[in-house]
Amino acid sequence: MLFLVGNTTTGAFNVFSTLIVDINLHQPGTASAANNLARCGMGAAFTAFAQPLVGAIGIGWASTAVAFLWVLTSPCLWAVMVWGPKWRAAKKLKLEQKEVKK
Repeated sequence: MLFLVGNTTTGAFNVFSTLIVDINLHQPGTASAANNLARCGMGAAFTAFAQPLVGAIGIGWASTAVAFLWVLTSPCLWAVMVWGPKWRAAKKLKLEQKEVKK
């Protein structure tokens, strides 16, 4: 299970990082830094929340809650796969139109 979670998490991180940089071509460093800040902030928040959760409901139910959260948010990856290229193309077209107006 750790192998599967590790690979899918790494794949998701790479997909989102690439999309964020591609969408924000004018400021890729800022977009990447904001992505890292949000990701690390959520990691810190969930880490701080984990111990009280395990203490309150036990490790089994805490693991079930995390699995449910994971399944609930997994469609975001499919959304990026399906609509990501369209978002990238729309952003590129918008930037090209902006450059033509200058």
